[in-house]
Amino acid sequence: MIGNFRDAKFGGKSMELSGALPWIGANFLRSLNEKNVSSGLGSKGFTVSYEATHHGPFSNKKCVFIELGSSPAEWGNAVAARVIAETVIESTLKRVSDKIVIGLGGGHYAPDFTKLALRKNYAFGHICPKHHLENLNNSLIQKMIRQSRASEIILDWKGLGKSKERILLLCEKAALPVSRVQNLLK
Repeated sequence: MIGNFRDAKFGGKSMELSGALPWIGANFLRSLNEKNVSSGLGSKGFTVSYEATHHGPFSNKKCVFIELGSSPAEWGNAVAARVIAETVIESTLKRVSDKIVIGLGGGHYAPDFTKLALRKNYAFGHICPKHHLENLNNSLIQKMIRQSRASEIILDWKGLGKSKERILLLCEKAALPVSRVQNLLK
């Protein structure tokens, strides 16, 4: 998803989060994962994952982010580009009944949150990775919840590092159910 948990060095607005489309994002993730295998891209080093909320642009409209790699080698891959296009065409309007959640902790590519969305009926809106937890406050958690329309907070417990106590206090104030991704994956 799109937004900034601190200064907007790479676009967007500082300390602002765009509206999220968690169901569509989960549809894209699952479709890309299937097509990654069926197209053979997975055997060529392509991986599929959620990416934590990061940078702009900012939008007053709800949006979802899908990316074809991060270098010219991926951008020029015609098979990968076709997979992205097919995913967007086939999965944007697909209806699902996933639980809408936000994620706190973990790495930039959110491996455990990705596993949860692929294996169970969870769709992530905003994800705040470990390296931005120091900036997380009540206001930003409320924005994450509101912009995602989340009904639960999922913690990457191992990926909270030394912020565990502070994050638990913020979650308590948010007044939503809280689960640990590691427990949900069992």
